[in-house]
Amino acid sequence: MKALRQWFWGGVAFLGIAPGANAATFQVPEDYSTINAAIDASASGDSILVGPGTWTSEARSLTECTNFGTRRSVMFLKPGLTIVGTAGPESTILDGGVGPLPVIETVLLTNADGEPVRLEGFTITGEGRGVFHGCTSTLLELIDCHIVDNATEAILASEASISLRGCVVSGNAWRDDFRDAVLVPLGGEFEATDTRFVANSGRAITATN
Repeated sequence: MKALRQWFWGGVAFLGIAPGANAATFQVPEDYSTINAAIDASASGDSILVGPGTWTSEARSLTECTNFGTRRSVMFLKPGLTIVGTAGPESTILDGGVGPLPVIETVLLTNADGEPVRLEGFTITGEGRGVFHGCTSTLLELIDCHIVDNATEAILASEASISLRGCVVSGNAWRDDFRDAVLVPLGGEFEATDTRFVANSGRAITATN
């Protein structure tokens, strides 16, 4: 584990994030059995290392932007976290599960402003939306992630900022051909670097800003 910690913090320093003096590192499943349990225990500046496997969603009642309801998600994110799939996207899968109700958003960040959130080394899939990021100024960064085979959008960034680097966005929107793989309405911001869009049913990207 010492070698893994050295690799991880070296990677963080390379990416321009200096770990804070009080930052903690949590391991899933060694410290917490689920990713959401580790997120609940974490604070801004902390890191979560997720081992290989298929990680599934849970249901929670929450306010998503201005709408209160039940959502399913593998990750109910908070600002300032770095979450790394230690075995990479081929072996670390976030599966939102079967839809359409309750609404599935495999990765969810909403209604919380703060430091950027970084996800690295995951496959994000499910029978709903892959990533919903809305109603917050917090930047969400996806690095070396495969956002694939989601039934609706791969990503919806509503009034929010999202960045992709070294990702693959493939086979999304298979339930509704008119949907886009990435939808950025209402003044959201989107950036993609070294990212491939392959065989999505609708358009690759629609941005209204």
